[in-house]
Amino acid sequence: MASFVAVLVVSAFLASSAVNSDQTDHTKMVRRHNEVVELDAHGDMAVVHETAQKSKPEMDAHSVIKAMLNNVHKALSKSKSMDLCNINFTEGVAQKNDCMDPAHQNHIEESARCRSAAELSCPSHDCVAPTNATSMPFNIASEYYDKHPMRCFIEDKQSGTLNTAGEQITKFGFWYFNPSGYVPSNITSGTPICQMPEYHEGTPGTNDCDSAHYENIMTSDKCISARTCMAKCSHEQFDETNDASEPKGCHISSIGCVRFNNFASEEVQSGTPICSHRTPTSAGTGTR
Repeated sequence: MASFVAVLVVSAFLASSAVNSDQTDHTKMVRRHNEVVELDAHGDMAVVHETAQKSKPEMDAHSVIKAMLNNVHKALSKSKSMDLCNINFTEGVAQKNDCMDPAHQNHIEESARCRSAAELSCPSHDCVAPTNATSMPFNIASEYYDKHPMRCFIEDKQSGTLNTAGEQITKFGFWYFNPSGYVPSNITSGTPICQMPEYHEGTPGTNDCDSAHYENIMTSDKCISARTCMAKCSHEQFDETNDASEPKGCHISSIGCVRFNNFASEEVQSGTPICSHRTPTSAGTGTR
């Protein structure tokens, strides 16, 4: 009798272990497929398990896009590439075709430039639209042109876009490009990503940057970066200037080459200030 009871106990234990093992494996599988995006302490994006933040509200699209653009601009500030050095990527108006400031910002017309920014926003490239049978390719299919902003955009809807079979084909936080030959009018999701020059020539003969979006460059290192990016010649006395007659900081001198002026005066007579994109104080612009 004792042996029979022992067998029953062992059998029950093994069955329980098998159930727990199955549940553990299932839990692992669920966790593996339920990862979400979260910002770390430095504002960078990171993938975390959903179970680790169940009590937290779902991250809003603006925060995700802002974090991505911060990653782009951080990467560009460290890069020596000339291709994107004079571009500042900015957030447009959600679910519209509009840039925040159409007078100074415009759409990214090249798919390759949009993809370059996308890849900089997530170095592992896991936020760039994949190309497979069940997901939207980076250059979206023509039947979806009218449902998304024209040109470069980031999916801002948590549920993404569904196809006729009810399958999700765009993913929240992923970059796409809409090459539509017309202006979409039935947009259901997506925030456009726009661009504007990183560097800007101000008003000749003044210290004025001629735009609230820009500010004077007041360090020689940043002036060198601007000179290199703008492909300007360097003055033979680049950093030996204390001239009240020329613009303060980084500027194009009267002979046409870039110079850095350590003296700030309002009595400027010649030269043109070189300005950089101002660090934003509100949503809709990028930073560098």
